[in-house]
Amino acid sequence: MVNETLAARMVELCKSLNEVQQAQHAANGFTHPADFVHFQDKGSKYLYVDVGGSGAWMVEKATGEIFNIMGYGKVDKNKKAKSDIGNVWTVDPARMFAMRWNYLR
Repeated sequence: MVNETLAARMVELCKSLNEVQQAQHAANGFTHPADFVHFQDKGSKYLYVDVGGSGAWMVEKATGEIFNIMGYGKVDKNKKAKSDIGNVWTVDPARMFAMRWNYLR
């Protein structure tokens, strides 16, 4: 179970990420609707942040640290050391969205 403060911040963050994605979608000239960013509290240690039906990030419940993923449900700690997106309290949603596809390998 996620605490109420973190859950409220995740709702704010997902709203901001949706705005960033919709702006990027419009800038690219796409006419179909953008995928919806939402989070799920499915695990004991992490929150899952999905874009549409695909996983994008995982957030550690204890610290709020954001991780890219290797596969759904698998955090990429190696990429964390390279990209360091930050945590849910200080992250810039535009940078977070941009770093989704930055594999840095």
